[in-house]
Amino acid sequence: MIANREGTRAATEHLIGLGHRRIAYLGDRGGYQSDAERLAGYKERSRQPGSILRRSLRGGRRPSRAAIEAMDALLRLQHPPTAVCCYNDMTALGAMRAIRARAPRA
Repeated sequence: MIANREGTRAATEHLIGLGHRRIAYLGDRGGYQSDAERLAGYKERSRQPGSILRRSLRGGRRPSRAAIEAMDALLRLQHPPTAVCCYNDMTALGAMRAIRARAPRA
C-alpha cells in the first residue's frame, strides 16, 4: 500500500522548505480514496493563509488534457502557484505541458 496522506504531506513540506508559499494541488473529482488521502496530506501541511490553491479536475479518458486546462487556469491567476502537487503521473504530465507551453522560447 502507498502511504498517500504521509507522502503528499512530506512532498508539501519539502516544497515549503524550498520557500514556496502558494502550492497548488491538482486532484481528481472521480471520488478516489487515494486522491482524498493525498489531498488530506496536502491540506495538513498547507494551513498557512493563502497557501492552498486547489483545483479538482475530472480526468475521465483524458486526464492529461484536463490537467492542462486546470494548470492553465492556475497560471492565469493574479498570484499563480509557485509549486504544484499532482494526484498522479498523468496529472503531472498535463501540468508540465501547460507550464512548458507558457515558457519563453530560447
